[in-house]
Amino acid sequence: MTKAKLKNQLEKERSNIIEHNKKAIDGLLDTVGGVVELATILNIGYTTVKSWKDRGRISKDGAKQVSEHLMLGPYYSAEELRLDLVGKQEHKEQSSYIKG
Repeated sequence: MTKAKLKNQLEKERSNIIEHNKKAIDGLLDTVGGVVELATILNIGYTTVKSWKDRGRISKDGAKQVSEHLMLGPYYSAEELRLDLVGKQEHKEQSSYIKG
């Protein structure tokens, strides 16, 4: 594969991840009723959730907090909210198993 083709493929994958993450945070906000409602559910500041919406992606900590929430967790995993987190938890679990 040439450098140009590889660069185009990586840019397309990056674009897909960005689009997925934006759809995920928008879907979550639609489900709970908006920015204020999600901030209330998670007991965090409105401006934090508003910044997720403005950026088009939830923070890694925010994705983890949603996935661990009793009401939201069964429907939203951190990996679904942040596509770039896929496989990172598995890697952490495997490395702790090897160390421990």
